[in-house]
Amino acid sequence: MPISQKDRNLLRDLANQVAEIASLPIMAERKELWKRHNRLERVRPMILVFPEGSWRELFPNSELKCEDGRSRGIE
Repeated sequence: MPISQKDRNLLRDLANQVAEIASLPIMAERKELWKRHNRLERVRPMILVFPEGSWRELFPNSELKCEDGRSRGIE
């Protein structure tokens, strides 16, 4: 089943937001800090969070805007 145009537009908007955040200067700084951390150089403490198992608490179904189940999974 193809993704509806409404869901496609919502997902594209979200992807654009992610791209904008990723292009912020702070993200380039963080990338460099992680590289230095992985080279075992002394940098400030780094925190990596995997919210697996808690996505529904962070984004309950009532907050999702896509209509199709597959699109909601991507959202």
